[in-house]
Amino acid sequence: PQLSLLGCIALAPQIHQRGAAFRTLLDYLSEHTGGLSSFDMGRFFHMRGYASWQLDRVLYTAFFSLNQSISLLLSCPAATSYYLARVHNTYVQILHQQGQLYGALQEYEEALRILEKLGDEVALAHVLGGLGRLCLDFGAHKVAREYLLRDLEIVERTSPEMTRLRTQLLSHLGACALELGD
Repeated sequence: PQLSLLGCIALAPQIHQRGAAFRTLLDYLSEHTGGLSSFDMGRFFHMRGYASWQLDRVLYTAFFSLNQSISLLLSCPAATSYYLARVHNTYVQILHQQGQLYGALQEYEEALRILEKLGDEVALAHVLGGLGRLCLDFGAHKVAREYLLRDLEIVERTSPEMTRLRTQLLSHLGACALELGD
């Protein structure tokens, strides 16, 4: 089961290209969860929620699974909190996509609070970028610029080869500058 779980986690960023493989691993894992720790069960429910959202487009099941994931992860030692921020980030993406901006803002702030304590810069960059885009949707361009600049700084320092991401961030920052008259 552990290997299937790690396979799901590794395939998650490519779920649209590798959905069949992801589904096969997840189905196997659904039948063989015995012996998984609370942390791994939390990660399993995160993957199940992610699949419900991305592959099945069933939001009720996605939210149900994500809530189970959060509940399990909260029972784990503080050292596993970094993964809790990932689950909040998935929650946020769904809420944002569904136009539930205030709910998304609350989830982003919770993920940001967790990650700033832990110092996980890669995950922090994802949340900062998402917060910046959400603030753009709210029309809060000055605040968006601050989040996007923090995200860009992390990306340039830790992953300078990610030119597509840097271009997206610069584009968002350009939109902020236009709106702010800079």
